[in-house]
Amino acid sequence: RGVVGFFRVHRGNAFASSALMALMTRAFVEEIERFAEQEGEAILSFAKGQRKDDVAKRYLAGFGEEEGLLFIGKAQEKARVFRSEKRRNPETGNTYPWIVSSTAMVNYYYFYCVDSDFGPFFLKFCSYFPYTAKLCINGHEYAKRQLKKRGIAFEALDNGVLSCEDPRRLQQLCDGLTPEKIDALLRKWLRRLPHPFTGADRKAGYCYD
Repeated sequence: RGVVGFFRVHRGNAFASSALMALMTRAFVEEIERFAEQEGEAILSFAKGQRKDDVAKRYLAGFGEEEGLLFIGKAQEKARVFRSEKRRNPETGNTYPWIVSSTAMVNYYYFYCVDSDFGPFFLKFCSYFPYTAKLCINGHEYAKRQLKKRGIAFEALDNGVLSCEDPRRLQQLCDGLTPEKIDALLRKWLRRLPHPFTGADRKAGYCYD
């Protein structure tokens, strides 16, 4: 019902169909490709079994900015999707599209970035309707960034902090990583990165949470 409501009630189409989803997908992918060209980044296709974190570490090692895009990756993954199948009205004999839930192997796009407050993170989008997304952060990296901003000396591990001159302050910083701060990070980067929903869609309540 949510899918049908999006296309028929919100967007005003006569029917909800996979053809309309395909138009959204095409526009979304084209926007990603334009964004990549604008940023001077080729879209990297992840190989099967390749550890994405290892790739990100290589890019991070050569990244000297306080904040920005590391790279864009693409991988085929299984997703829950919606498609339309043709049905026939038993009284009139007319055919019409009907939305059904299914699964498919589709492209996911990974935006690996560095944030001035959170350090490295990634935001990934499914390229097919309903364009599910996932934000992945590392609390240790957030803590390291906050220590550096405050000039508090510490010894870093790959995924943690070994020692710190002010452990109590470090604990306060960790406790301060609230859902509101994480949500603010998401909103900030959704404004910068391509995603499939228009301003009108978001105003109507179709947004990421």
